[in-house]
Amino acid sequence: MSFRFPTDLSNDDIQQCLSDMQINLDPSQLIKPTPEAVRTYYEQAVIALMDTSREELARPDFAALTGMEYMELHDESIPFLNFLQKLTKLMQFCGITDFTLNDIFKPEPARLRRHFCAMINFARYREEKVTNLDMLQNRLAEMMRLEHSEMERKEKNLAELKRLKERRAARQQEAAAVEMDTQAITAKIMQHNKVHTVLAEETRGIKAQTNALTDQAAELKLMLNSLYDKCSALQDELVHSPEKHKTVINDLCAAYDKKRDYHAGLSSLRAEHERKLDMLTKFEKDLQRCVTAVVRCLLG
Repeated sequence: MSFRFPTDLSNDDIQQCLSDMQINLDPSQLIKPTPEAVRTYYEQAVIALMDTSREELARPDFAALTGMEYMELHDESIPFLNFLQKLTKLMQFCGITDFTLNDIFKPEPARLRRHFCAMINFARYREEKVTNLDMLQNRLAEMMRLEHSEMERKEKNLAELKRLKERRAARQQEAAAVEMDTQAITAKIMQHNKVHTVLAEETRGIKAQTNALTDQAAELKLMLNSLYDKCSALQDELVHSPEKHKTVINDLCAAYDKKRDYHAGLSSLRAEHERKLDMLTKFEKDLQRCVTAVVRCLLG
């Protein structure tokens, strides 16, 4: 497949563009090219556009030379083959598909100009793409840097998440232990509340008993005080002399006899009054019968 590229560049433009590619063109070669100069220009173009060096072009493929005899005979042919292979590939990149050895050893001005224009066009295209490639590589490097940063951040977040999960698991275990302790304490509190209720009832009973005993103690104290007063009064009445005791006893006996006689008189008087009351009762009954009989007679 062939590509279209400008072929109407002036000699000055061609010389300037090739100079930018580190190719020092003799303008006379565009009119009457020589094989030696043309090969030099092509080598410089390969070095400039194929990212290679003169040493790499001259370096043989030692793996391919191991089966050859008289390797010294190929000291010049192998570097030329390397150069020709690179140059052919470059021409294909530039859109030249009919490049031959005659373009090196028997160069023609028109084809040489055409090849130079193709290489200049490819160099411009390559420069543009290299610039874009550099931008893309820079963007890729930045994206890789950001990705690396994000990966580090992700790993850090994952490590932090793992630490938080482990901490959460530990907290859950602690919470479970605290919950068990809380349940045990709650059960103890309920048991203590029951005991407190029983003790409160017992305390109220004891208080009631205490109040009752206090009241009894107060009553006993009053009784004791009264007894003390009576004892004091009795002590005042006690006579410590025997004669006085006898006198008191005689007086008491006389008073007793007097009261006995008085009670005996009262008993006799009571018996008399009861006898009179019985007589009055009988009289009242007889009178009532008489009144009843008189009334019946009057009515009859």
